[in-house]
Amino acid sequence: MVRLSFWAILLGLVAALIAIPTGLVDWLRIKKEKPAWRIGLYHMGLNALVVAIFVINAKIRVQSFRFDTEVDARALTLSIVGALLLVGSAYLGGLMVYDHGISVARHSKKKWRAVAESAGANLPEQK
Repeated sequence: MVRLSFWAILLGLVAALIAIPTGLVDWLRIKKEKPAWRIGLYHMGLNALVVAIFVINAKIRVQSFRFDTEVDARALTLSIVGALLLVGSAYLGGLMVYDHGISVARHSKKKWRAVAESAGANLPEQK
């Protein structure tokens, strides 16, 4: 488990590096006066903090992960804190997508609304 957790951290960091450009592009398309812009800023800040925590975590583990039978207490604490912050950030990301519609059918809202209406979806009235 010690080795597996180390490789999981590295995989998560690689995934974060892949996700950063797409998240940044989505966030830059939000108008500053929209509430989702501020939510996105908090989401990005939390994710940056999580990446920093897991980089430190990986540095703590890198020298001994092949030989240790238990995870260092500092590394375990960082993992728990990082995971909790990541859950909070995921919640903010969900708010942006599900409550504010960020990057959801951006170019075809009318088409997808018609599809949803034809399927009997309970949609709010358009303004």
